[in-house]
Amino acid sequence: MTNVAFAELVRVFGRIGRISFGGPATQIALMHRVLVQEKCWLEECQYLHALNFCMLLPGP
Repeated sequence: MTNVAFAELVRVFGRIGRISFGGPATQIALMHRVLVQEKCWLEECQYLHALNFCMLLPGP
């Protein structure tokens, strides 16, 4: 992951939160597009490892 300013993180994730209606499937796809493809903050394997870890956690 590259070094990203906190304000930029808040702006990007705020945008994802505002436009990701449709539940977790929509959020996962949108986060992948923004974080991996557009911003290049994460590599594909890093994103998939984080997603796999999140699937293990309890709760919605």
